[in-house]
Amino acid sequence: LMANICGSQHYSPQQCVETCVKMLAGKENTYFRIRCTAQDGSTYTSEGPDNSPMKDRKFYKDIFHDNMAFSIESPFYPIPGDTLRCYSVSVPILTDNKSQCTAALTMLFDINLVNKYAESMKINGLGLGTLVNDEMTIVAYPDHDKIMKINFLTPGKFVFKGLDNMGRMLQTIKVGQGAYTVYAGSTPLLIYYSKLPKINWQVGIVIPEPALYAPETKLKILFVITGFLT
Repeated sequence: LMANICGSQHYSPQQCVETCVKMLAGKENTYFRIRCTAQDGSTYTSEGPDNSPMKDRKFYKDIFHDNMAFSIESPFYPIPGDTLRCYSVSVPILTDNKSQCTAALTMLFDINLVNKYAESMKINGLGLGTLVNDEMTIVAYPDHDKIMKINFLTPGKFVFKGLDNMGRMLQTIKVGQGAYTVYAGSTPLLIYYSKLPKINWQVGIVIPEPALYAPETKLKILFVITGFLT
């Protein structure tokens, strides 16, 4: 999308959105909304103009002030009073002749699409898939009641002994994958994790250790961990 839009520095937010919608024709079920915000805060979405204040939003600071290559906002309610929660991913798409960003493209994804992905992550039919953001908060998990309520650093009632230590460890690693043992009572659980490329989020699969003894399970773990999201 960026490659097809960035050819013109004179696109308006409306033109950027209309170009994206046209390119994604037939794939409307893969996103909830497309939004383009100019540096002055003016915004246009796939549903029309948006007069909501944007300059105090996280993505605006990340893209326009900190010159980040992308910005992710954890689940929020795009429609006040609605029950739909979305993730948003923003990237700079237009720049001026001084390489300063002049417009940011944002795509909003229904949280349920990400949850379906987490629920599908298994090894040999085993495990609970999870997605953890850069603040070590669970943002996707088969048990939807735990989403945005459980933080690895302060697990609270989600009593996996050692989860807080794992959270601190995950915050220090730059790249790579591995495994960490936590405990549910006296039962050891292995959490296989992999850092998502270019962002500080982690994807993981939680499996009771006794279920890992089968040779075919160990082999599948090797393939999954070495090939996570590649």
